[in-house]
Amino acid sequence: MFTRIDHVGIAVADLDAAIALHEREYGMPLVHREVVASQGVEAVLLDVGESHVELLAPLGDDTPVGRFLAKRGPGLHHVAYGVADIEAALAALKAQGLRLIDETPRSGIRGSRVAFLHPSASGSGSSPPPDARLAARAMRTGAEGTLGRVFGSIDHIGVAVEDLDAAIAVHRDTYGMPLVHRETLAEQGVEAALLDVGDSHVELLAPLGEDTPVGRFLAKRGPGLHHVAYRVDDVAGALEELRDAGVRLIDEEPRTGIRGSQVAFVHPSASGGVLTELVHV
Repeated sequence: MFTRIDHVGIAVADLDAAIALHEREYGMPLVHREVVASQGVEAVLLDVGESHVELLAPLGDDTPVGRFLAKRGPGLHHVAYGVADIEAALAALKAQGLRLIDETPRSGIRGSRVAFLHPSASGSGSSPPPDARLAARAMRTGAEGTLGRVFGSIDHIGVAVEDLDAAIAVHRDTYGMPLVHRETLAEQGVEAALLDVGDSHVELLAPLGEDTPVGRFLAKRGPGLHHVAYRVDDVAGALEELRDAGVRLIDEEPRTGIRGSQVAFVHPSASGGVLTELVHV
């Protein structure tokens, strides 16, 4: 059903500063900027591989993104998946009993047609109001893209979950994402599962205990979007470039991630509140 990651949506307080970061440090070209009054945002699209990063700045405090920022601060807001037929996708999801925010498609950025699922349909284990949920899901039609200078493409979206088996079932059986790998990463304190969506993945993360990074995330924020990971040709080289640009890093050197990949994390304070991972497989 879901054919690719179309974009990740990031709520920002300072749109121009966020654009500068993604263009200058991450090498993502700005391709579109638009005020979407019906959604109460000014939005920007930047290309990364065949997907996009969508930056969202509220037009006022009493808007969905404005309320999100007041409650959560800047950071990951939603992930959008491409579908071949949005009406058919909505009908199929509704028939399976999934809760929808939009019963019919509405207009999105750049003339796209979009519809949102309620976050309770994500299998993450909670259902607060959609404007206060990190793991809101969206569907979108249409994708274009060119490679970025530093970040080549979206490798995966990391989702923190309380019930790994339930989350796998939703993503595999309802969203049509095949489960391709499951692994316990003791050094990171998680059990992780990878599901394919197009050329990218969704990585579901369940903590091995409360006093782990994902365990503390769940205690503070609840289930939802945890991080976004970008593919790079050389993790060590990308870290050096970011370090030289003054970007704050969590990892000074690459470490081993899921499926033997090389990974490193950029500190959220350096990336607009988004925990950002670099990946080389």
